[in-house]
Amino acid sequence: MISFLDRILSGKKALICDFDGVLVRLNTDYSSLRAELHNFFRKKYSFLNQFHPLHEKLYIIEEKYGRKAYDEARGIILKFEKRGLENALPNHELIEYIRKSPRRIRKAIFSSNLTETIESFLVENNLKELFELVISRDSVRRTKPQPEGLKMILERFDISTGEAVFIGDRDVDLEAGRLAGVQTFIVFNWSSS
Repeated sequence: MISFLDRILSGKKALICDFDGVLVRLNTDYSSLRAELHNFFRKKYSFLNQFHPLHEKLYIIEEKYGRKAYDEARGIILKFEKRGLENALPNHELIEYIRKSPRRIRKAIFSSNLTETIESFLVENNLKELFELVISRDSVRRTKPQPEGLKMILERFDISTGEAVFIGDRDVDLEAGRLAGVQTFIVFNWSSS
């Protein structure tokens, strides 16, 4: 992975990483999370939905039932993400690469996870200083596959689309990168040792 990262970052000014699936494996039980959201919103709001894809349904909740309902959904998601942090598996190889990478390459996280989850992991693992910017689900109106978060990072770093690389782990990451015009790579498997 290291030589690959060296090649793709040649001449670039920024490395943007997804969180869950790239920097760490959270081990969040998404099936149970969706089931709890489904049951809660069915009982309280008579809203029938399987919450797949998860984050797109949150926009519907907020538009249909307001900010309070969105915050209730967010609370359920945070509970499951925090549980996932208990058994999280850091991507040590990528983290070590980022630690040793040149300062000229700015680092950011673009994730559909919640800010508290990401910040907790970064603080607990002494990684907060490695990332200049975290754009989470809380930072944008529309999350992946919409490119809003990537565009925010480019704007804050004052760089062009060709000066950044985004590393994700799912199709929505590829699509977000394509829509933003940012070169995007997907990691399929990595060892946590």
